Amino acid sequence: MVFHQNRLVFAGTIDEPDGIWMSQIGSYFNFDIGDAEDTDSISLTAATGDVNEIRYLVSNRDLQIFTASGELYIPTYQNQAITPTNIQIRKQTPYGSAYVQPASIDGATVFTGINGRIVREYLYSDAEQAYTANPVSTLASHLIKDPRCMSVAHSGFGLPDSYAVLTLGNGDAALFTSNRAERRAAWTSVTTTGQFCSVCAIKDRIFANVYDEYGELQLCEFDSDTGLDFWIYKPIVSNLVDVSDLYTDGQEVDVVVTDGTNISSLLSFTVNADDKVDLSAFSGYGFTYAWVGKKFNAKLVTNPIDANMGAGPVTGSIRGLANVVVDLKETRSMTLNTRPLVTDTGFTGKKEFRVLGYDRNPQITIEQDDPLSLQINGIVAELIV
Repeated sequence: MVFHQNRLVFAGTIDEPDGIWMSQIGSYFNFDIGDAEDTDSISLTAATGDVNEIRYLVSNRDLQIFTASGELYIPTYQNQAITPTNIQIRKQTPYGSAYVQPASIDGATVFTGINGRIVREYLYSDAEQAYTANPVSTLASHLIKDPRCMSVAHSGFGLPDSYAVLTLGNGDAALFTSNRAERRAAWTSVTTTGQFCSVCAIKDRIFANVYDEYGELQLCEFDSDTGLDFWIYKPIVSNLVDVSDLYTDGQEVDVVVTDGTNISSLLSFTVNADDKVDLSAFSGYGFTYAWVGKKFNAKLVTNPIDANMGAGPVTGSIRGLANVVVDLKETRSMTLNTRPLVTDTGFTGKKEFRVLGYDRNPQITIEQDDPLSLQINGIVAELIV
């Protein structure tokens, strides 16, 4: 079901898997075909030579139709509405869609292929005057395992990128980032000690139902405020932080504290019998508020660093990295190939790291174990052959 051009559209029933029914314009519960006036309802069959089992509809640039055997669309005409006399169905690509709701992202529509291992981007190409369905998960195919649910946040987390989150059958999630204007796209694996169940995006916010490590269902939000999971933000009163809203006696938690300007990560703590965290050991530092939650390790691994030299590409040759320059913004903690950068005030600018060693597939690994801020805008590497 979808709304398109002020019509309510249904498709793909058990008896008519390739049928499409569109209500009258502005009258969503009136499916009377009438005399084929422009505002009358529409009933048609997706007859393109095959029996197209319609699974999903998406209202985008056109009315897009995702079936078990291919992708179709009903074109939108310039300065004209879809009517019973001008409606057409056009078949475009032959891949087929799995039972995962497609979602619009960054001008395209992403959907999971019929085999459940490939995510494709359904995008209109002006050069071909047709839709294409190129894969966007080729380099991250190992992350796509039995997708279950997908949702998209546009300009998520106050950033210009759009984010699509896929929950997977193994309890993990895969996060796809797209910024078409800057030709940026990336995949990230998101794991938890429990299991991701479902996701939902509301404007620029993403929420997830997660079964935590104790088997309880939690409503969580993806957020960039701190590098902790399942966190709460509370004032420090008499060197104690009340965590009874989320944690109980005996549970292990991690703490990030602030005095309003500086931010520091403290050691792990055990919640006491009063459901509080005792920070008496740090009473002289003037901290006033604390984030309390579960820290996690964030890791970024590049593809093997390659280049075209005077004698040709060096793919497969033994080569090394001399210097790596990373463009950072407000970064407080990270390591690059085990070389650390830690600062309480946050580093913004270009930071140079010297790297040792040779390999046939040299890579850059950036990790963050301390739950502090980290933003990487770009990486430049000097290759030695």
